[in-house]
Amino acid sequence: MYKVAQGLFKKKSRTLMILIALFVVFLWATSWVLIKIGLRDIPALTFAGLRYSLAFIFLLPMVFPKKRRLSFRSISKRSWLRLIILGIIFYAVTQGASFVALSYLPAVMVNLLESSDLDDGEVRELRELLKRKSEEGGG
Repeated sequence: MYKVAQGLFKKKSRTLMILIALFVVFLWATSWVLIKIGLRDIPALTFAGLRYSLAFIFLLPMVFPKKRRLSFRSISKRSWLRLIILGIIFYAVTQGASFVALSYLPAVMVNLLESSDLDDGEVRELRELLKRKSEEGGG
C-alpha cells in the first residue's frame, strides 16, 4: 500500500513540475513580447530601470523578513559593496543592453541570442551570415 501511494505522489509531483515548467516558459516568452510593446512608448534604459525598480520594491519584503534581518546584518560592508557592484554589472548593464537590443531587433532574435552560449567563432559566423543576408537582400 505504501509503495502505491508513493507512486501516486511521484506522478502528481511530476505533473505539477511539468505544469510549473510550462508556466515559466509562458511567462518567459510573453515577457519578451510585452517588453517589445512597451518599448514603443518608453525608452529602453528607462523601461529597464522601471521594470527592475518595481520588481525590487515588490520583492524586498520577501527577501528581508524579520527572521532573516539578523543574518543580513552579519554581512560585512565590503561584501555588500561587492554584491552591489555585481548587481549593477549583471543586472543593470546586461538587462539594459537587452532592452536596447530589443528596441532595434526582433524579440525572437534577441531571445535566441541571449539564451544561447555563443563563442567568438560562432559570433563571427553569425555576423558573416547576417552580412551576406543583408547584401543579398540589398543587391
